[in-house]
Amino acid sequence: MIPDFLRRENKTMKVDPDVEKMGIAVERYEKHFGEGVNTESYTWPIKEWSRIVDICIKEEKTLDELLGEEHDPEADE
Repeated sequence: MIPDFLRRENKTMKVDPDVEKMGIAVERYEKHFGEGVNTESYTWPIKEWSRIVDICIKEEKTLDELLGEEHDPEADE
């Protein structure tokens, strides 16, 4: 039996609007470029990610290309 406070229908978790915008921006990036964007190695504030994704899409450059970094596929393994 699941206690009431753990039931999905009783969940009242509020999502930070900036976190939600970042999630939408990452989805747009993935849809546009057909690949995910690596957010874990960068320390930009959440508010900056939407702006960065807009620049990537406008300039038709992946994040690595925009920053002048080369992607090492072996690093993903």
